[in-house]
Amino acid sequence: MLIGVLIILILAISALVGYSLPGVKEGLREVHKLGHPPRNAKGIGMEKEFRTEEFVFLSRGLRLSAVKYYPNSEPKGTIIACHYLGGSKYTIYPYIAPLLSAGYMVAAFDYPNHGQSDGRKSSRYTLDGDLKRFIEALKAQGVSGPYGGIGFSMGASLILGAARQIPQMKAVVMDSGPLIYVRKYFLYILNNRKIQKRIVRICFLVTYLFFIGFYPMSYRTKKRLKQLKGLPVLFIHGEKDHTIPIENAYKAYQLVRSANSRFVRQPRAHHMTNRVVMGEEYGRLLIRFFDTWMTGHTIQPPALSGSKRHLARAAFLKLELYGIEKENMQSFSSATGLSSDRLRALYPKGEPELWLDAIQYAGERWIAEIRKGLLHIHGRTARLSYLTNAYIRGSEQHPRALDAYIDLWKKAKDGDTYIQERLAAVYREYAEQFIRMIREDTGLNPDMGTLYSVAQWLTVLSDILHVQSSVLGNPVDFEEMGRTIQRAVSLLLEEESL
Repeated sequence: MLIGVLIILILAISALVGYSLPGVKEGLREVHKLGHPPRNAKGIGMEKEFRTEEFVFLSRGLRLSAVKYYPNSEPKGTIIACHYLGGSKYTIYPYIAPLLSAGYMVAAFDYPNHGQSDGRKSSRYTLDGDLKRFIEALKAQGVSGPYGGIGFSMGASLILGAARQIPQMKAVVMDSGPLIYVRKYFLYILNNRKIQKRIVRICFLVTYLFFIGFYPMSYRTKKRLKQLKGLPVLFIHGEKDHTIPIENAYKAYQLVRSANSRFVRQPRAHHMTNRVVMGEEYGRLLIRFFDTWMTGHTIQPPALSGSKRHLARAAFLKLELYGIEKENMQSFSSATGLSSDRLRALYPKGEPELWLDAIQYAGERWIAEIRKGLLHIHGRTARLSYLTNAYIRGSEQHPRALDAYIDLWKKAKDGDTYIQERLAAVYREYAEQFIRMIREDTGLNPDMGTLYSVAQWLTVLSDILHVQSSVLGNPVDFEEMGRTIQRAVSLLLEEESL
């Protein structure tokens, strides 16, 4: 802060000197130009498939324009959308149309100096307060949850405010954001506009970072990311994004510290082009993410931490030794010294919950071992081979664990819905972890549909090989099987990534 004050003082003194005054004025003109971009007030046209309802709300004396997009069915929930700089509540329509088709209501508003909202002479950052009043207006109109959020570019920073203001917020998507390294962003703007005069650059930077408030905005963004406490966040970012480089999203991803967060990077995408690069898979990705966390149709793997993680480890060791049929609450109580009342409080679903916690623990440990192994493998092809082989040979390395899976399959087949849903969540997590490691550790960028299919295929393949080898007694040459499947997967995924 002291450095900022000194710079401001230097700038003020320089402004008094005749030769620099024109430069200061030019810098302030550039500030105004960025904060007052050309308006895009155009609607989405008569060809729209969904009903819309416009409304106006007041924020700091300004009339801000907003819209509610209605799906063609009973809404499954409400997605609050925050547009990008220079955009509007209508320009984001192509991005949110898949969510409307999937049954979600979407609500958005035009920022000051954008779209159909009033303008203000100042460029000062006031969007947190504007968003708060927008949410208050929605609630006053009876718009109900569950709520999700999606933010585009700098709107990704803003949507974090909605997550803080709405305790019922279930999930958040950040496309091409958030903005954290603000000084680098404004230097990029200056360079992109070919502004070289030193006094103009200093005026521009000092005004935006200190007076308008982007340094405090960056601080609030990082603080809010740390406070999300397990909120599911999906980051979608292009590796060729020079406006808000991918390092911003990576930093945000690290700050969230949530096992429920996902990072999808697009090697061929520039700023705000993920939807174009991904095609229809972009919409499917959004729908899967919000359906998973907002509709409640699926059970998510619980966070195993503290005492429950230690108990899950103990339960898995006993399952490996004795199997599900011989392991029950009574024997586990005797082995751990915990009373039956304490165990019932920890596992309200009874023995199935204990078994599934044990299976989930084993799966998390298996994934951690694979990730640790990847750290010592160099080269994209070698990493892909190692990862594929690890998924194939899981059954060979942990045959007793697969026996427990088969026992659970029997109970799932008999109609135990809790086991069905928890098992589905475990297998879904295996597939998603494979996708995550492919994108983060190999750098490949295949079509998401293809990648998801390969992930599901490899996830169940080891189970099938286990049944053939251990249960039916049919010999399986894991070495040759592994080499064959590695070649097939490598050819498919590398070709898709060209």
